[in-house]
Amino acid sequence: MYPSVLVDEGLELLHTKIQQDTELQNKTDLTKDEIFRLAKLCTENPYFECELGFFKQKGGTPMGGPLSRCLADLIIENKIEKQISEHPIWGPKWDWVRLIDDTLSVWESKDTFLDFFDFLNTLHPGIQWTNETEEEGKIAIFDVLITRTEAGYSTTVHRKKSASDRDIHYTSAQPWKEKASAIRTLKNRAIKYCSNEQLLAEELTYLLEVFTQNGYPEKTVWNILYQETRNETPKENVDYANALHIPFHPRAQKLYKILQEEFGLTVVYKKTQTLGDILLGKGRSIEKNMRKNVIYSIPCKDCPKKYIGQTSVTIKKRCNEHANWCKKKHKRKILKSTKKNDGIAFHHHQTGHNIDFEGTTILAEEKSYWRRLIIEGIEIKKLDPAHRANMQLGYEIDARWDPVLYPKKTGTPG
Repeated sequence: MYPSVLVDEGLELLHTKIQQDTELQNKTDLTKDEIFRLAKLCTENPYFECELGFFKQKGGTPMGGPLSRCLADLIIENKIEKQISEHPIWGPKWDWVRLIDDTLSVWESKDTFLDFFDFLNTLHPGIQWTNETEEEGKIAIFDVLITRTEAGYSTTVHRKKSASDRDIHYTSAQPWKEKASAIRTLKNRAIKYCSNEQLLAEELTYLLEVFTQNGYPEKTVWNILYQETRNETPKENVDYANALHIPFHPRAQKLYKILQEEFGLTVVYKKTQTLGDILLGKGRSIEKNMRKNVIYSIPCKDCPKKYIGQTSVTIKKRCNEHANWCKKKHKRKILKSTKKNDGIAFHHHQTGHNIDFEGTTILAEEKSYWRRLIIEGIEIKKLDPAHRANMQLGYEIDARWDPVLYPKKTGTPG
């Protein structure tokens, strides 16, 4: 849907809506012109990022863009639904429930619907619709399965054939409140989607079996599904800036409780790397040159020296930056300054040695900036001073860690 939406067309409709809003001053301090300029700024360069790098989308609104849904709704409302409502034949017959481009409607016959469907696909050259019709008295939409009955219609939860029923496992090292929340969330969905007691009972029985298969004690799941009644309580306001962000571990729960009770610290559990993240390759493999958030090593071709660095950009881009400093005829004192501390370029200009950028290796990957600095500091200290191209040691690692980090070395490294 989104790649079919014309940005200029949507912005034109958005500009009209903004100009017609007589209560805008009660909603924001921004002027109408400022709001529209911000909207254009958010849509004028639809770039997206994947493992291969940054790319610019040639047409349509970007998937996940902040204004994509708004522009799509405006075009469908003003360019499609308006034409349908004004049509002498289809206006009186047309009636649907729509969520962006997913719609549900009831027609007197299949032939009438197909005639309308042909008309629908003539209203906008960039938007072409597909359709699914009721089969055996059933149709699924918005994760709801609608079934025709003698009394009218019934609804229940819809699951795709590809659904694996793999939820957070009971043995997973996650706080119990998150595991219990998974059960309660699916229970609440069942209550909202199931139109009668029988369908609700069948869905709850299904959930009991699913969570039991995921390792949960049957009695615990049964109590949450059938006996627990929860009153809505206001959410606790958490000062995340002053909270203690730590990984969850079952054996440390008592310690977390003491920290909360004795020192008044709010504990916020943060996501950590799991065994699955380490063992399983997720998605396509990324070429070395396009990997980001890494600690890397660049060797010299003519001597044993190496340069250790860290970067948040791709290895390709970072090596190009080093190569550019090697090509430029800057004075060595500039390269040795705190702002241009490029040890490998300084080594090249000082000795005339060639740098082996093709032999660059990745030592570690880490998204956190401060963790990258620490790993970089550890790797720099691992190198013998005679083999070190770095002009600085980077993040200072206390000497008390040396027996752990460098067990094979004697004395203090570096």
